[in-house]
Amino acid sequence: MNSFNKGVNVYIKLNSIYRDSLVEITFTSFSNFKVLLENYLDILEVNDGNYKEKYFFSEKIDKKYKLSFIARGLISEKELSINPIEYYGTQLYPFISSKLEFNFKLFNSYINTIIVDISNNYRTIWNKTSVKVNEKEFKMMHSEENERILYYFLNQDKDIQKNLLDCKINAFLRLSGTELSKIIDFPIWYWILVLFFTTLAALSAKLNTLLAIIGGSWIFILRHWTRINLPRFHTLITYIYISSTVAIFIWGIFWKIFNYWALVLVLIYGYIIVNLLSEIKKFKFEGCFSNITEKIILRIMKKYKK
Repeated sequence: MNSFNKGVNVYIKLNSIYRDSLVEITFTSFSNFKVLLENYLDILEVNDGNYKEKYFFSEKIDKKYKLSFIARGLISEKELSINPIEYYGTQLYPFISSKLEFNFKLFNSYINTIIVDISNNYRTIWNKTSVKVNEKEFKMMHSEENERILYYFLNQDKDIQKNLLDCKINAFLRLSGTELSKIIDFPIWYWILVLFFTTLAALSAKLNTLLAIIGGSWIFILRHWTRINLPRFHTLITYIYISSTVAIFIWGIFWKIFNYWALVLVLIYGYIIVNLLSEIKKFKFEGCFSNITEKIILRIMKKYKK
């Protein structure tokens, strides 16, 4: 048997990135091994292997040694930079930013591959995700299969020795670009189009027509909001949608009453849109907003909580 095949393969599966979501972890190998968990985990179910005081002992099943368990406590939500007691959690939906952290020691074997399997609705933040074994970083690859995203961390060290291995897995997670686009990116461009047609109606149509266009846009936004899989009612996206409907009404009335003097709103709204798109881009790459935006968000959330 090839010596590389005698190593351990680690498979980590998660269906959600919210704090304390359940994670299924499986270790398999052609040789016997032992694992020491370094995280504080709430082990909910042991499917294969034997567990005793943070140690897992592999169990031979169908010519392979295996251990498998379901745990809670590997996923934590990112703290806001300006306030460590607030998190990029459900209240900031869809801007969820989490970290999968799994540290363990492997005895009597070595690691071939680590696979992190997540739902297609989520992605890792590529430049912040890493797997290190004895401080040596594994190469990261990914593929898409059956509405799942598989992240592969491959061992490229050809001089592998059987000894004590210290493994640290850190995967930063957020909603996928597709999900974020459906929830926030595309609605922004729709909102810009609505402002344009509202301007035309305000300058050339009667007040009833203008109000009908504004009302129609509200219905579309409400319909889109109800189709979002919200984890709770009081979320950042809810307040963004509410604010967008108010902004459309103000825009239309200003153009109707003040005519071209309402061009001053173009500067205000343009500034808001440019900064919003910039912050969304920052979140996609870094999993967080700027400190100024965090302050604004906290004020908004506290205001609506009252």
